[in-house]
Amino acid sequence: MARKRKARTRVLVMVIIIIVFIIGSAKGITMIKNLMGRGEMEFSKLGVIQYDRSENTDIQAYGNNVAVYSDGTLTVYNDQGTALWEIKQPIERPKLVSSEQLLFLGDKEKGNIFCFDTLGNPIWTVESGQKIEDMVSNQGFVVMWSKGEEQGSTIFIYDVSGKQKGTIKLGKGDIIDGAISKDGSVVALSVLDIENDKIETNVILYGADGKLLGGNKYDNQVIPKLFFHEDNRLFNVGDHKLIGFDKSKGLLWSKEMDASLNRVSWNEEGFVVLSLVNNKNMIMDTKNRNYLMMMNMDGQEIGRVPMKAEVLGVDTKGKNITAYTKRTLYFFTKTGKELGEKKVNSDIHGVHMLTEDRMVLVLNNKLEITKVKYKN
Repeated sequence: MARKRKARTRVLVMVIIIIVFIIGSAKGITMIKNLMGRGEMEFSKLGVIQYDRSENTDIQAYGNNVAVYSDGTLTVYNDQGTALWEIKQPIERPKLVSSEQLLFLGDKEKGNIFCFDTLGNPIWTVESGQKIEDMVSNQGFVVMWSKGEEQGSTIFIYDVSGKQKGTIKLGKGDIIDGAISKDGSVVALSVLDIENDKIETNVILYGADGKLLGGNKYDNQVIPKLFFHEDNRLFNVGDHKLIGFDKSKGLLWSKEMDASLNRVSWNEEGFVVLSLVNNKNMIMDTKNRNYLMMMNMDGQEIGRVPMKAEVLGVDTKGKNITAYTKRTLYFFTKTGKELGEKKVNSDIHGVHMLTEDRMVLVLNNKLEITKVKYKN
């Protein structure tokens, strides 16, 4: 009896496929995907947050919550879209970063950093006196850097209490990215230097006190993203190369990429999701040149999946990955297994995964907090 049922299902699928090829029915394609266990995902909308989208808006996942700075106010919402607390803090150029227990709001124009706990209580405020170029955080440490017109860059390192632990001075080069280890003991900086038409990137390691620990130089390479594994190993993402590094052992491994870097997201379980573009296929095959590649901290590729269009962003939480194009969300496991997709009737400006099955969808002037039911 079971064999007869399977045979009937195969016949049904084949009939639908033939109908699709004959009449080109989009509904038929969707029906086939659903029969195969893929297709449209099921969404449950948990909450909607209205906000004014502008240059002075910033959005940051904060544990299972989401922080929104908009129109001079910092507000934190839970995963149901309910406001937990808000604080008025007029800032022209805001920057939000977070850890599990602390939220940091940077005033990039004035050089101030405000730290809040999960209840919205102000913990500390620091005034660097210099404009903030960018800032990163971990479980409590904050690293911010500025760029002077003549004296180069200055990097400030603050601990969980807001105390300045160290200062780093760079005479030349532009800081592309920075990272700080989970225990706060190591700071990594990617510094790009262009001189006499030669590109050179230095990935430099410092202690929390600003003391130089070491580093490595990469000729004709740009290293736009740095990520620390929980054991303090460093994952360098280059424009065409991936590199594993350890402060004691030095270079662990290095692998060339067969495509150009488009987007990247780090997963706390110890792997990176790369959105890549194969420019070799640009002329011959313009539709099938985008793909995602997942690689672990040991330099092993653990998954790869082609994408139908240009990826505008990607995020990952737990074992799941979300990538999006202009109006479509795609869902995968870390090994590249397709979980489904979802069309959206509005332009997508960002995605923040709060848990494996809850996400914040950034749309025009509103955020939608959604629960995703994955297809088995």
